[in-house]
Amino acid sequence: MKGDGMKSRSEIWLATLAELGEQCSVSTQRDAETAIARATAEGDTFFKVTLPKFAKDFEQSLAYEAIPSWAFHGFSQRPLYVKVLDMRGDLYCDLRRIPNGVPKFLGGFLDLLFASEQEVNELDLQFYSEGSDTRALRPRLKQPLGTLTVERQADAVHAIRQLCLMFGKEKELCSPQITEAAYTAFTQTDKELDTPLWTSGPTPSFEEVCSLMFGGVSESFSGLPSASSMEQSIEDR
Repeated sequence: MKGDGMKSRSEIWLATLAELGEQCSVSTQRDAETAIARATAEGDTFFKVTLPKFAKDFEQSLAYEAIPSWAFHGFSQRPLYVKVLDMRGDLYCDLRRIPNGVPKFLGGFLDLLFASEQEVNELDLQFYSEGSDTRALRPRLKQPLGTLTVERQADAVHAIRQLCLMFGKEKELCSPQITEAAYTAFTQTDKELDTPLWTSGPTPSFEEVCSLMFGGVSESFSGLPSASSMEQSIEDR
């Protein structure tokens, strides 16, 4: 891991992964191994860039109700198994393997949402294979069966989004070295000014600050009558 901050993020992420995996009743051991390897190689970019990009592809797949061919690049994907049926609906031939199916990473959660098998009529197979329907031979969103399935799918969506977005908008503080350098530069510039903006002595009064900032302006209006004298003049009239 790269630094204490990186270690802390990894520990938080892995603990969250284990908790959400238990909640959704899915195995997360392989996900943990992949995350550790990717975080070691990519540093905090894995948590701040790679995973949010995964979440974006995931959300678009939900919108399309199928995983597009361009989604989840950079992550290994299991093949999609296609059953080719004859006109009567019987199995026509053995299962065909189509690459770029459901991603292996977070695959336990994704399997609750997307099908790893698809049935295609033999007459439509060539039509689909030629790319006329880009989603035809892609992992499709499963249709929920009953309230329990709906709840499990909702939990899976929540888990994936939480794991992928938990560090996406994290703001980092400057390192102590950068903060110290900025402070030193500020105080050095302040010392070089004729009238320092900051001193270690007592805080100047409001009158002193006004005099310092607007002294020349106030002098130019010193000859004008005051508001009270103008009011008295009006009453005399």
